[in-house]
Amino acid sequence: EFRRVLFRSEPHRFDAGAVLMQEGDAGDSLHMIRAGTVEIRKRVAATGATQPINRLGAGEALGELSFLDGEPRSSTVVALEACATVSLSKRRLQAMGARAAAMVAAIDAGIARVAAARLKDASSRYAQSLEVQLAHLAERREFGRLFVATVAVVAMVTVASQAIREWLPGQIGRAHV
Repeated sequence: EFRRVLFRSEPHRFDAGAVLMQEGDAGDSLHMIRAGTVEIRKRVAATGATQPINRLGAGEALGELSFLDGEPRSSTVVALEACATVSLSKRRLQAMGARAAAMVAAIDAGIARVAAARLKDASSRYAQSLEVQLAHLAERREFGRLFVATVAVVAMVTVASQAIREWLPGQIGRAHV
């Protein structure tokens, strides 16, 4: 059965810079990278720019979320160098009938494991990023406190200096009498 599934796969070649998948496009295929490296990019809603979020290489899968849920592509994939992939379309597999159903279920389970691992990794990276941001905010808050204290000291010294200047001339005149 696995050979029949492999027979249904399609080989692809991409030049460096080529877009393998575009965020928002329809798709139900899963790609296995045979050679090369790709970059996964996510559009930032506020700016519309894309932000690199991951890199994948030979032996890794991409497009697995659309394969799993049939939803539009969740990110853009760009070849960083010449790449070769082999793709499996869920529709083509399902067209094979009941005999391929077990294979589709096994692929779905494998994708779920890969997606869970990637989610854990992304969560970990996000938590580390938050820790760095919180440390930076704490430094800024401490700097703000020191700045306010410095301004208060300078203000007190200025007021005291002015008071001494106003008080001293009267004291000098009284000392001679």
